[in-house]
Amino acid sequence: MQEGIWKVSAKARQNISKNSDKQKRQYDVKAHENTYKTGDVVWLYTFNRKPKLSPKLQRNWDGPYFVVEVISDLIYKIKKTATSKMQIVHHDRLKPFFGDVQNWVNEQENQRTDNTVNTVIAAGI
Repeated sequence: MQEGIWKVSAKARQNISKNSDKQKRQYDVKAHENTYKTGDVVWLYTFNRKPKLSPKLQRNWDGPYFVVEVISDLIYKIKKTATSKMQIVHHDRLKPFFGDVQNWVNEQENQRTDNTVNTVIAAGI
């Protein structure tokens, strides 16, 4: 009886090892390892979803963020603006930002100014 248990246990270990190798190969097919330098501009994948809104209609990527420091090949410190908090994230949550960052920053400043004006008007100041 004990010999049967050893055989089943050995077979289970073989299956686990074989399936682990298969999963690694499947992951490696789709894995894109981008490397970023300090000063690069990236998008950040966000997990937070607003309640009562369809997840399909919400943005998955937030940004752009700036890479502030490279901690390792896989871990980066990023920051959205000069006054925002730094975040430490894994490279799997980042993707490169292509486009004109200056235009994006100007649009954000204009939006912030418009929101301030609308708040002042609504408050009757």
